[in-house]
Amino acid sequence: MKHKILSLVLLFICTKTDADNFVPLDTIFATPGNQYGGPGTTLNFIAYLCGGEAFDKKVATVTLNQPSHEWSIDKGYWLKVWAYNNKGETVGNNNITSDIYSLTQSFSFPYSSTDGDLRFRVLTGRGTGAHTFTFAMTFDDKSPSTSNNRAIRHVVTEQEIFEVRRQERLMTELTGEQVTYTQLLQIFKIQGNGTVTTTEYGFYRMDYCFFPVQPSHPYNVTVTVVALDGQSAFGLYLCPNSLPECNINSVPEELTDNTGTAACFVSAQLYQKDYGTLKAIIQGNGRFNQTNTFVITASAFKPVDMPFLV
Repeated sequence: MKHKILSLVLLFICTKTDADNFVPLDTIFATPGNQYGGPGTTLNFIAYLCGGEAFDKKVATVTLNQPSHEWSIDKGYWLKVWAYNNKGETVGNNNITSDIYSLTQSFSFPYSSTDGDLRFRVLTGRGTGAHTFTFAMTFDDKSPSTSNNRAIRHVVTEQEIFEVRRQERLMTELTGEQVTYTQLLQIFKIQGNGTVTTTEYGFYRMDYCFFPVQPSHPYNVTVTVVALDGQSAFGLYLCPNSLPECNINSVPEELTDNTGTAACFVSAQLYQKDYGTLKAIIQGNGRFNQTNTFVITASAFKPVDMPFLV
């Protein structure tokens, strides 16, 4: 009996350790390319967070960019941004006071999973001509979070989609102008630099929040690993959620780049059965017994042969 109990304990420990080996990559929610508006134009955006458990108790930071103009309050080239939760409550903005001169190009606010999906309203400045901008939201991974110990949802629900469409209709009726939410794209990047010893392995995970499409229509995701010096090289293996085990022997050839070069690229087609955590294994392949340094990124999911969702 004691041996049986010990075996079960060891099995639990090994299983938990294997799961914990996969380190979450930092998530970035970004506008799909440059956004355009005339003077005094309002644009609306949404970040689907699949319940928000992956970001609970973290701090969200929004960063604004204007590629075509220098940020200038006096010249009218600025942006005013409000962040709202799913109840319509303001959770953050870049206007510290009511004074327009307090507008900033970045702002932060605490996030709770009770906030749900985040909405953003962006008002362009009064300067003449077109206003071009992008913005991105990140979450501080140094903040306390228990997301790794919780079940993380990976698919936007029909109710969440319905609620966004309902808000679009209400705002259109209230303003007399067509209001639509542009979906922010979810991408991933390692914070700082990654390292792995030659012949050893690094384990990473990407918790996408998938927007549902037709079951027969896949998404495409590309994961990239690039060396940061001349002596580093790698192999890259991807494990979709439908793969029962994640190790270099179980990964299909089409999800493998074991060329052992300084840059590895793997594109994966993900169907509904794959909605869930996407895992990546990186093997060092540089100088014997030395450290390989890299960055790893993962693209936004894009329906195959279709434009980005907006």
